[in-house]
Amino acid sequence: MHKAIDYNALGWVRKELGETLRLARLQLEEYAEETTNKLLLQHCATQLHEALGPLQMVNIKGAVLLVTEMEGVVADLQQGGSIKETETAMELLMQSFLQLPDYLASIRSGREERPETILYLVNSLRAVRGEQPLQQTDIFSPDLHVRVPTSVFDVRAKPRCQDVPSMARAARVRFQGGLLEWYRNAEGNDGLRILIDVLEHLQQHAGSEPVARIWWVGAGLAEALRDGLLETTVEVKQLFGQLDRQIKRLMDLGESVFDDVLSDDLMKNLLYRLAQVTSGSQRVSVIRETYGINQLLVDQQVAETVSDRQISDELIQTVAVAIRSDMERIKESLDDYYKRDDRNSQ
Repeated sequence: MHKAIDYNALGWVRKELGETLRLARLQLEEYAEETTNKLLLQHCATQLHEALGPLQMVNIKGAVLLVTEMEGVVADLQQGGSIKETETAMELLMQSFLQLPDYLASIRSGREERPETILYLVNSLRAVRGEQPLQQTDIFSPDLHVRVPTSVFDVRAKPRCQDVPSMARAARVRFQGGLLEWYRNAEGNDGLRILIDVLEHLQQHAGSEPVARIWWVGAGLAEALRDGLLETTVEVKQLFGQLDRQIKRLMDLGESVFDDVLSDDLMKNLLYRLAQVTSGSQRVSVIRETYGINQLLVDQQVAETVSDRQISDELIQTVAVAIRSDMERIKESLDDYYKRDDRNSQ
């Protein structure tokens, strides 16, 4: 479920959160100098865990993902043995510590959160632990609380169907027939037309908004496929398999089960596919407008463009300090060389 960032709460916890992350970073820096002292890693993990609470409270999804993975890497380093490339893990942790303050600062300045910009870093941390990468769908978060148009579902209207199990049973027989036709003849549109017709019928006879919206969005995806706006992939076919299971749930359990995580997850995945469509039928256009998919897609494209270019102020300062330190060492070496050369010439 989509939940907005609490900007007021973020302002309250900003200083405490920044200090907690700073202390965690210092513990990691000390450990880099003294790798036998595992207690430093334990202190670092404790600080990271303390930072998770405020981040979850204000609902900064990207930061929660990043800190969770950082905590996991630190825990594995503390146990020893499970991470083979320890130097890579340390570098990624330091990069994360330097990137996180800039990410939070951009949100405090009023910008929309864009978890896509740090997904590459999250997945790098997962990779060093041997975990599978997260996908874009894992961080795609349309607002499922928005009301659908009254043409899709009108709360004032009386329910049109009293015998839901019988209606759902008949709909499922036709839906499965449409699926079979679509699978056998991917080039033709007869199967997709059947799917659209069944989903429209289910939507028109829905007795609650969560039920109506899932058939509405499913029909929109079928129309996008019919019009050649999306490629028919295995993943897309699996979504229609999930819609078939939703019809079975309607038949067996009724409409009350549709306001749950399973239905919301299917809705999110259906909407994610429609986010890849730049044009389409009137239904598709209304769906995209209702759930703000147009802006979500723009944000994602911008985020992918800038993700590799994000450099935090703290990272710049750290690099500058390192360069100054190197230059001082070079200067000292040159001074020593010239002094020895002067003594030898005398």
